[in-house]
Amino acid sequence: MKRTQVALLAALEALIALAISVGVLVVPATLIWAIGTGFSEFWSLFWRSSVDFWLLGHGVHLNMQLSADTVAPFGLAGASDPFVLSLAPIGITALVIWLAYRSGTRSADSGHPVTALIAGTVTYALLSCGVVFTSGSEIISTDRVTGLIFPPLIFAAAMALGLVVARYRAGERFPLDTLPERLGEPGSTIAFASLRGGALASGALIGVAGLLTAILLLVNYPLIIGLYETTELGVGGGIVITLAQLLYLPTLIIWAASWLIGPGFAVGANSIFSPLGTVAGPLPALPVFGVLPSSSSSLTWILLIVPILCGFLAGLWIRRRRVESGELSMGEGAITAAGSAVVAGVLLGLLAWFAAGAFGPGRLAEMGPTAWLVGLVFAGEILVGALIGLISGRSVETVEEPRFLSGVSER
Repeated sequence: MKRTQVALLAALEALIALAISVGVLVVPATLIWAIGTGFSEFWSLFWRSSVDFWLLGHGVHLNMQLSADTVAPFGLAGASDPFVLSLAPIGITALVIWLAYRSGTRSADSGHPVTALIAGTVTYALLSCGVVFTSGSEIISTDRVTGLIFPPLIFAAAMALGLVVARYRAGERFPLDTLPERLGEPGSTIAFASLRGGALASGALIGVAGLLTAILLLVNYPLIIGLYETTELGVGGGIVITLAQLLYLPTLIIWAASWLIGPGFAVGANSIFSPLGTVAGPLPALPVFGVLPSSSSSLTWILLIVPILCGFLAGLWIRRRRVESGELSMGEGAITAAGSAVVAGVLLGLLAWFAAGAFGPGRLAEMGPTAWLVGLVFAGEILVGALIGLISGRSVETVEEPRFLSGVSER
């Protein structure tokens, strides 16, 4: 394809990505405007509320001050005071990252990947400028500096990741093709295996956390419905709350992962939800909070083995794919297990950091897990599990022996 065609195609995909991510919010808001208000309100109010939430999904903080009538159904003292909303709806973030990543993978074999990256990022930046300058209202104000920086930055990072992954799978390992020469063959194998092992362990834990969240939603369904009834928000308000909770569902999954790791998470200042103990304070009457455990029991301690099992899975993969194949010795496999633990700790720490923030005034300014603690504990658990997985199974002496005797056999 010609360079101009590649640039136009990337720009079109950036436009589609922004339209889809904004449309997920604007379309339901428009339906509420049409059905719930009977076209009696200005549509611009619903547009501004939607794009404010879209910016929040890109990490942009919102300064809010709600009226007393708006917050009365939630029963939270001091909710009408000014506060900062920074707890990101990771559902929006994940949608944008996936769309940008797919755009990057499609642009990888276009012949001009850098042109595609620049065109897509510039287009997304220009379009997000329009979103930023139409955001805000009487009760919400946005930080326009971060609003202009964060959305194109997230899109560019995800698109670049898609380009690199697609080119790597195609055998064109730019810019990593010089890594084996710099680190040596064992060093590059350890580095790549550590990345894959850490990603495997982290993905396994997130999968278990997602399953746990789904089970809790099903088990606590009657309580959630009861909380819906107590809010008395009506059909329109119920739709808004449901959509918001769906977009925060990935955030809840990361909270569940932090709970499985051990440090747990907070829902308000001086509160903690953890397998080791639960201290809960007053909570707003959001229906999804019905899944939160009211107390901890001795049975919940059993779930602390889940992260170690994820590490065991990574260690078993290192042994079978790298050690038993002869690419690495047992000592190098142990180094790879340690590297996988570091990668997994960094990944979960970053996710925990993005899943924490302020969700309201007063005590709700502290929500979510403590990122550094989650990453540190998870790295230790993965290291223990990976070392156990590495030394399990049959002896690898018969596999390592040809590496030392290969020269003798050739002579």
